[in-house]
Amino acid sequence: MAKISTKNYDKQVTELENMADGAKKHVSNPKVKATIPEDEFRGRKKTIEDLRETYNLLQADADKAYDSFADEFKVNRKAISKATRLAKGIFGRSKPQLKDFGIKPEKK
Repeated sequence: MAKISTKNYDKQVTELENMADGAKKHVSNPKVKATIPEDEFRGRKKTIEDLRETYNLLQADADKAYDSFADEFKVNRKAISKATRLAKGIFGRSKPQLKDFGIKPEKK
């Protein structure tokens, strides 16, 4: 599903509020009262606002989690590179023992 823009979200919240306000204003009209219930539209507005707030909080947490993941990935990449250089220095660049570390020996 495509992301919902802030502009579209704000528009919908306003429309829900307007529907509820109109229903309240015309509550004496039995057709309006029966078909456009104020409480329904106020409830829908509250639900969408609550869900948006929850989404924003979770998105912030997800962004923090990704940053931690990316930081750890970089640290691991450096550690692997260093260990690869050390193993090649210990055994030589073309020795079969490098395979034990998951390193492809260079051809002579």
